Amino acid sequence: MTRAQSTHSPAHSQSSSSDHSANCNQRLKPLRVPVFSGEKSKFEDFWEMFLSLVDQGVEPTNIKMARLRQMLTGTALKAIRGLGVSEPEYKEAKEILQSKFGAEQRKVQAYMDQIEKMPPLKSNDVQSLKRFDDLVRIAVVKVQLEGHGGELGGRCFAWFAGEEV
Repeated sequence: MTRAQSTHSPAHSQSSSSDHSANCNQRLKPLRVPVFSGEKSKFEDFWEMFLSLVDQGVEPTNIKMARLRQMLTGTALKAIRGLGVSEPEYKEAKEILQSKFGAEQRKVQAYMDQIEKMPPLKSNDVQSLKRFDDLVRIAVVKVQLEGHGGELGGRCFAWFAGEEV
């Protein structure tokens, strides 16, 4: 086989592709689950990362529970304090966190609270207006995905959602 044939063979091509992927992955920072303190508006992001990086992993339950505890502070950690590391206790910890911080109504309320807590907008503050726009758009989409679109109410939210008023 000539040198030209060996560098363009399918086997060489696949090997180069795998080497490139491995090199790219080595340069990326490892994914980390954020610490969750009990702020309801941050639960969804925390929970999705936790489920994909820890809960769906192959580690034993006691390690998963230890990791969960490491990722919690404040009221979130207090909610599961006292539970051990057995399978039933781990399941109970997840159910407690879901019911306390992830319930649908709480999510809806958290998004609405974020909007209400925004400081009054000033006519010359473009960055605050953009942040408000981002916050409302995200809130509208999340609330609609939760099946609570009717709770948005008012013509203002319909306008932000791009609906006819």
